Amino acid sequence: MVRCFADDGTFTRAGTTYAGHDVLRPFYGSMMERYVTTLHIPNSHVIDVDTDAGTATGLLTGQAELALATDC
Repeated sequence: MVRCFADDGTFTRAGTTYAGHDVLRPFYGSMMERYVTTLHIPNSHVIDVDTDAGTATGLLTGQAELALATDC
């Protein structure tokens, strides 16, 4: 998952921003351990590509259905 981000890429969840591969890797690892099933539904997205600078920024809104991992 981390390879989807630039070296200095960021992801913001619930008001907290995670930046860079060294921070994103453990964040996503903990999310993969926490949930056994996830279903994500994107509702809308906007992407601004700056071809001169070679960068892109975006905003995605959506919803998710999550099943927590438990020790049943």
